[in-house]
Amino acid sequence: MTSVRSAPMRLIRGGGAAAWLLLFLGVLGGAPLWAAEPMALPILRVETGMHTSLIRRIATDSRGELLASVADDKTLRIWSLPSGRLLNVLRPPINEGTEGKLYAVALSPGGTVAAVAGLTGWDWDRRIAIYLFEVKKGTLARRITDLPNVVNHLAFSRDGKLIAAVMAKGKGLAVYRTLDGQLQFSDASYGDQSYWVAFGPHNEIVTTSYDGFVRLYDANFKLRAKRKPLEGGSPFGLAISPDGGRIAVGYKGRNEVTVLKNGTLETLYEPDTSGVTGKLQTVAWSEDGRRLFAAGLFAREEFKMARVWEGAGAPGAAFTDLPLARDTVMQLLTIPGGGMAYASADPVLGMVNDKLLRVFHHARPIASFRGLGKGLRVSRDGSKVEFSYSGSEKSGGKARFSVRTLELDLRNAAPSGEEPLEPPLESSTELILTPGREGSAPQINGKPFQVKDLDAVQAAAIAPDRSGVALGTTFSVRYFDKEGRPMWQISAPGEVWAVNISGDGRFVVAAYGDGTLRWYGRADGREVLSFFPHNDRERWILWTPNGYYAASSGGDNLIGWHRNQGKQAAAEFYPAHGFKENYERPDLIKGIFQ
Repeated sequence: MTSVRSAPMRLIRGGGAAAWLLLFLGVLGGAPLWAAEPMALPILRVETGMHTSLIRRIATDSRGELLASVADDKTLRIWSLPSGRLLNVLRPPINEGTEGKLYAVALSPGGTVAAVAGLTGWDWDRRIAIYLFEVKKGTLARRITDLPNVVNHLAFSRDGKLIAAVMAKGKGLAVYRTLDGQLQFSDASYGDQSYWVAFGPHNEIVTTSYDGFVRLYDANFKLRAKRKPLEGGSPFGLAISPDGGRIAVGYKGRNEVTVLKNGTLETLYEPDTSGVTGKLQTVAWSEDGRRLFAAGLFAREEFKMARVWEGAGAPGAAFTDLPLARDTVMQLLTIPGGGMAYASADPVLGMVNDKLLRVFHHARPIASFRGLGKGLRVSRDGSKVEFSYSGSEKSGGKARFSVRTLELDLRNAAPSGEEPLEPPLESSTELILTPGREGSAPQINGKPFQVKDLDAVQAAAIAPDRSGVALGTTFSVRYFDKEGRPMWQISAPGEVWAVNISGDGRFVVAAYGDGTLRWYGRADGREVLSFFPHNDRERWILWTPNGYYAASSGGDNLIGWHRNQGKQAAAEFYPAHGFKENYERPDLIKGIFQ
C-alpha cells in the first residue's frame, strides 16, 4: 500500500506511542533502506479483520484446532477452529509493490510454528525466504533464505522435522530441516511451475508440476516414480488419502480429477465429473477417506461449487455439488476431527462439517471491482466517483461518493440535476486505442507501445483531450502519451479492474482488487488520495499518502501503519484510530479538489 512520505509535525510532537515515527519517517534515520533491509518508512495498509485480497493457501495442525491463512494482502492470519474466530494477524517484513505477497503456508503438527513464503525477501536478499513464525508469541523465529524463486506451496512432514517447498519457473522442490533450516534435498529438474507438495504417512513426498508430471520421492529423497497421469494436463493440487494408499490430483484448466496409487502413481480411476464446467484445481479427502472433494472454477449460477463424491469417488459413486463462494476456490483442506475448510479469491474463508453444513463463513469485506469497467464513473473535477460493490453494473450495489461533501450515496439513480459522472473514454476517432488484452501488445493508432514485459492489460481510458492513455494491468497503472511513450508507472496494491480520467484531465482514478479506489495526478502519477468502502455498505475511510484521513463512524479502524523491524523480525501494526487526534482531518480532505 501507500507509504508515509512526510512527517506531520503534530504526530511527531505527540510523543508516547507516536515517538517511533521520528525514526521511521526519516527524521533521525535519513532515507529509507531498500537494498539491504526492508523499507524503513511506515506503510499504510487496509485492515478489516479479514483478508482483503485473494487467499492463496490455508493450513491446519494435526488436531484441527487452528487454521492458518495467507493472501496477496501480505498477512498471515491465525484462526481458532471450529469457531473461525480470528486469534492473531502476523506480518512479515514487506515493501511497496509485490514484495511480501504470501502464496504458501504450513502449520507444524503441534500448531506451534507457521511457515509462510511467496514473493518474500527478494527486494533485499535477491533470494526468496521462508519465514518461520512462533504462533503463540507472534514472533518471527527464523528465516530460510536461499530459495531461487517464488514459493508456491509449503508442507511439514508428519513429525514436523522437515519442511518442503515447491517453486515457480521450474525451480522444483527443496526440503529443509525445520530445526536449523539446513537444506536436505533439492530437485530443480522440473520443466515448469510447481504448485503443490505433500508428505505421506511414511515421509514420502509427492509433488505436482505444470510440466505434466506427478513425482513421488521416498523418505530418503530418491525419486521412486514420475508419471504424467493425464495427457495434456497440468497437475495443480494433490491430496494423499488418510490411509496413504491413494493420491488425488486436480488440474489447471481441466475438469478432470485423477486418483493414483501411492507407490507407483498408476491410475486407479477417474471420478465422475459429468456436468462439471470449469477447472477442478484443488482436491481433498474427508478424514475417514470415504469422501473426495474437488473445486476450483466449477460454477453453477453465481456460485463456485465443490463436487463431493461418496465412496472415495470410485466409479459409480454418488456425488453432491456444494456451493462455497462466488470466486475461484483456491484450496480445500481436511480438518482433523471432521469437516472441510475452504478458501477463495473473493476473498472468502469458511468451513463445513461432516454433514456438509456450514460451520462458519467469513464473507469478503471488500467491494468487488472485477468487471467494473465502464461502471467506474468520475465527475469532471474528479471529486465524485460512482462504482459498484459487486463489480459489473448489472450485478447491483451501485454507489456514489463525493470527496467534497464526504457523503456515500447508495441510491441506484442519481439525484435530479446532479452533475453527470462520465465513464472511461475507451474509443475515439482522433486516438484509436487497442488495449491488447488477449496477450498482444497494446497499440495507439496502430503503433505498439514502447514498453517491455507489459503484464496483462485489464482496463484502459483515453484522456479527454486525447493526449494520452491510462492502462490498468495485473500489477500496475501506467500512463502513455499519444505516441505510445511511457510517462509514468505505479505499482498496484492489487489487480487493476478499472481506470478513468477526470474530464478536466487532472486525475487518473483506478479501482483495485484490494477494494480501494485511488486518485493519481495525471501529469506525474503521484498518489493524491485513496478510498476504501467496506462491503457492509456503511463504513468507509478516505486518506492521503501521509495518513491524514476522513472516515465514517467506525471507519477509522480500517487502516493503519505497518512498521517493518528489519528483515529478521515480524512487523508491528498501528491502527489509525490510535492517532485520531493528529490525523483525522476531514477539512484537509475536502479541500483537495478546491
